[in-house]
Amino acid sequence: MPVEFIKPSTRLARLVGGKMPNHLPADMASRAANASVAAVDEALIGIREAVDQLWIMVDGQGEYAADHIDDIYFRAHDLRGLCGTCGKTVLAGVADALCSYIEDVRAAGLTPRANIVWLHASSLRRASQDDGASSALGQYLIESLCALRKKELDAACPKNCSCDLMTK
Repeated sequence: MPVEFIKPSTRLARLVGGKMPNHLPADMASRAANASVAAVDEALIGIREAVDQLWIMVDGQGEYAADHIDDIYFRAHDLRGLCGTCGKTVLAGVADALCSYIEDVRAAGLTPRANIVWLHASSLRRASQDDGASSALGQYLIESLCALRKKELDAACPKNCSCDLMTK
């Protein structure tokens, strides 16, 4: 993994007195590369743990209740950001679909349905277990979950309704 040493050009440079090396010594570059690999590995472990915790909340091992949906939402929100940062686009997309579902259903004044939340959590769990998941299959899954959200909102919102949910 390439490591780049960035010389500060602002206040920090003045604080260190301009005694910055032009390049990293080999041992320091190696330590920096190892640290970045360790950080990515730690983030991937964090993703797996967050998906497992979300699954426990949703799959009946934990109590699913309307007030519990906040914990599910925030766990999915964290996953959306962390997965996107780590390049796990399928996981990030499914987590985003779950966040959007919860947000949109609440905006319509409804309670998120347990079975739809379960489908999202199940999809997250499956995608996290398969590192070689096809992006085409993942995209199909994400589109299907989004279509399910739209179908539920369309059913809850009559065609003659003037609310902004009809535009989503």
